[in-house]
Amino acid sequence: MTESAAYGLVAGIFVGFAAGYVGSLMVLKRMALVGDALSHVALPGLALGILFNFNPFLGAFAFLFAAAILTWYIERTTRLFPESIIGVLFVTALAVGILITPEVDLLEALFGDITTVTLVDALLAVGISVLIVFVSRLVYRRVVLSILSEELARSTGVNVALVNFVYLLLVTVVVAVGIKIVGTVLVGALVIVPAAAMKNVSRSLSSYALLSGLTGIASAGSGILLADYLRLPAGPLVVTVGTVIFAGALVAGWIASRQACPGDGVLFAIAGVVDSVAAVRGRAPLARVTHRPACLLSGAAPCPREIGMERWSTIRIWMSRFTMSSGFWRTS
Repeated sequence: MTESAAYGLVAGIFVGFAAGYVGSLMVLKRMALVGDALSHVALPGLALGILFNFNPFLGAFAFLFAAAILTWYIERTTRLFPESIIGVLFVTALAVGILITPEVDLLEALFGDITTVTLVDALLAVGISVLIVFVSRLVYRRVVLSILSEELARSTGVNVALVNFVYLLLVTVVVAVGIKIVGTVLVGALVIVPAAAMKNVSRSLSSYALLSGLTGIASAGSGILLADYLRLPAGPLVVTVGTVIFAGALVAGWIASRQACPGDGVLFAIAGVVDSVAAVRGRAPLARVTHRPACLLSGAAPCPREIGMERWSTIRIWMSRFTMSSGFWRTS
């Protein structure tokens, strides 16, 4: 393995974990394609860096940061959803980027080049990735609560607008650092595929975020090692490994769902998020989790706990939209 490939492997491992961790929030918010769209917004910034001989990462981050602020502002002042805003920015930036990017550098900008990673690039990727994960942990529960219900989040004192802005900023930063590894075309997959894969097998929010990050490590690390061994581009191999893991997780999730209890898993995790936030704010809990056996499916073990029925009607109002529309909590 060359020195550049070793630097790329270190950067890929850290960026892979950060991308998977942030991607878990993107999947929960049903904004899986936003990361892919934002990655193309970085192309004009990369082109300017190449043309004027400064670090292309700085140009990419500048364009991504501007896109995040613009998306956040337009969402607050119009009736447009973030997906629509980013979609417009995506096609515009992609067109401009292709026009101004030198042809000899276009392939690297689109698909990345792990052999050009330097020690400074690797250290920068490690530091930024650690910061991304740290900030994500701080806002994770607040983001989940705002996904569940913005009204409920506001009632517990959460600044929804600020949380959404921080979330968008996290996405833009992780996309910017991932471009060096897999390029603008495939960096969206580095963020989404690990999280989509682990959604099928995770049974709590904390395990979902952690497993998504570990899957990102497996995808990036294995893809880069295979690229070095096979002398192939790293970006496509990183995504291919992630897709294989996704397929395996689909099968594992199907097998696990045959034995799962409908009252177990992420429903209680979200109830815990609601209760913990309410407790911090001095509010009464919306739900009470007990340890009494609740149900018995044919061929399945008894469920370990249930939500007290006297509280269920309250929590159901807030949670039914999230659990059913997102498809995260499934009984079969």
